[in-house]
Amino acid sequence: MDYNITLPRFKEDGGDRIAHRYAFAQQVPGEGRRVLTSPASWVTDLTGAAERSMPRLVPANKKGLGGIAHKAGIHHTHLSELGITASTVNIKFSRFVNVELNVKNIEYTR
Repeated sequence: MDYNITLPRFKEDGGDRIAHRYAFAQQVPGEGRRVLTSPASWVTDLTGAAERSMPRLVPANKKGLGGIAHKAGIHHTHLSELGITASTVNIKFSRFVNVELNVKNIEYTR
Protein backbone atom coordinates (compact mmCIF):
# COMPACT_ATOMS: atom_id res chain seq x y z
CA MET A 1 0.00 0.00 0.00
CA ASP A 2 1.37 3.45 -0.91
CA TYR A 3 0.84 6.61 1.09
CA ASN A 4 1.54 10.21 0.19
CA ILE A 5 1.79 12.68 3.06
CA THR A 6 2.76 16.32 2.52
CA LEU A 7 4.27 18.27 5.41
CA PRO A 8 5.88 21.71 5.60
CA ARG A 9 9.67 21.41 5.51
CA PHE A 10 10.22 23.31 8.77
CA LYS A 11 8.48 22.53 12.07
CA GLU A 12 7.01 25.28 14.27
CA ASP A 13 10.11 25.20 16.49
CA GLY A 14 12.35 25.75 13.44
CA GLY A 15 13.49 22.12 13.14
CA ASP A 16 14.13 20.86 9.61
CA ARG A 17 12.11 17.75 8.71
CA ILE A 18 14.30 16.93 5.70
CA ALA A 19 16.79 15.18 7.98
CA HIS A 20 14.16 12.92 9.60
CA ARG A 21 12.96 9.44 8.71
CA TYR A 22 9.29 8.55 8.89
CA ALA A 23 7.39 5.35 9.68
CA PHE A 24 3.94 4.20 10.71
CA ALA A 25 3.54 3.19 14.35
CA GLN A 26 0.73 1.62 16.34
CA GLN A 27 -0.04 2.02 20.03
CA VAL A 28 0.14 -1.28 21.93
CA PRO A 29 -3.18 -1.73 23.77
CA GLY A 30 -2.77 -1.56 27.55
CA GLU A 31 0.87 -0.47 27.31
CA GLY A 32 2.43 2.95 27.08
CA ARG A 33 4.55 2.13 24.05
CA ARG A 34 4.32 1.99 20.29
CA VAL A 35 5.63 -0.49 17.74
CA LEU A 36 6.54 0.37 14.18
CA THR A 37 4.31 -1.21 11.55
CA SER A 38 6.47 -0.10 8.63
CA PRO A 39 10.16 0.38 8.02
CA ALA A 40 11.41 3.94 8.50
CA SER A 41 12.18 5.78 5.28
CA TRP A 42 13.62 9.13 4.28
CA VAL A 43 11.77 11.86 2.44
CA THR A 44 11.46 10.83 -1.20
CA ASP A 45 10.22 13.98 -2.98
CA LEU A 46 12.39 17.05 -2.51
CA THR A 47 10.94 19.16 -5.33
CA GLY A 48 9.64 21.80 -2.93
CA ALA A 49 12.55 21.61 -0.48
CA ALA A 50 14.35 24.83 -1.38
CA GLU A 51 12.54 27.68 0.31
CA ARG A 52 14.93 30.32 -0.98
CA SER A 53 17.55 30.55 -3.68
CA MET A 54 21.03 30.40 -2.27
CA PRO A 55 23.91 32.35 -3.77
CA ARG A 56 26.87 30.30 -4.94
CA LEU A 57 29.57 30.35 -2.29
CA VAL A 58 33.02 31.20 -3.59
CA PRO A 59 36.04 31.07 -1.26
CA ALA A 60 38.17 34.18 -1.01
CA ASN A 61 41.23 32.10 -1.98
CA LYS A 62 42.33 28.50 -2.45
CA LYS A 63 44.23 28.26 0.82
CA GLY A 64 42.71 25.46 2.89
CA LEU A 65 43.38 22.88 5.53
CA GLY A 66 42.39 19.22 5.25
CA GLY A 67 41.68 16.45 7.73
CA ILE A 68 41.75 18.50 10.91
CA ALA A 69 40.15 17.46 14.17
CA HIS A 70 38.99 19.67 17.00
CA LYS A 71 41.83 20.37 19.40
CA ALA A 72 41.85 22.62 22.42
CA GLY A 73 43.72 25.85 21.76
CA ILE A 74 42.97 26.03 18.02
CA HIS A 75 40.52 28.84 17.40
CA HIS A 76 38.85 29.96 14.20
CA THR A 77 40.59 33.34 14.58
CA HIS A 78 43.95 31.60 14.20
CA LEU A 79 42.84 30.02 10.92
CA SER A 80 41.58 33.29 9.47
CA GLU A 81 44.81 35.07 10.52
CA LEU A 82 46.69 32.48 8.44
CA GLY A 83 44.44 33.20 5.46
CA ILE A 84 42.74 29.79 5.55
CA THR A 85 39.25 30.10 4.09
CA ALA A 86 38.24 26.44 3.86
CA SER A 87 38.82 23.33 5.95
CA THR A 88 37.82 19.69 5.99
CA VAL A 89 36.96 18.53 9.48
CA ASN A 90 36.95 14.86 10.47
CA ILE A 91 33.93 13.90 12.60
CA LYS A 92 33.58 10.50 14.27
CA PHE A 93 30.10 9.43 13.24
CA SER A 94 30.02 6.78 15.99
CA ARG A 95 29.68 9.56 18.58
CA PHE A 96 26.20 10.34 17.21
CA VAL A 97 24.83 6.79 16.92
CA ASN A 98 23.37 4.68 19.72
CA VAL A 99 24.53 1.09 19.41
CA GLU A 100 22.66 -0.05 22.50
CA LEU A 101 18.94 -0.06 23.25
CA ASN A 102 17.54 3.18 24.53
CA VAL A 103 14.22 3.90 26.26
CA LYS A 104 13.31 6.14 23.29
CA ASN A 105 13.75 3.32 20.75
CA ILE A 106 10.59 2.07 19.05
CA GLU A 107 10.61 -1.61 18.17
CA TYR A 108 9.87 -2.54 14.54
CA THR A 109 7.91 -5.75 14.03
CA ARG A 110 6.82 -6.92 10.65
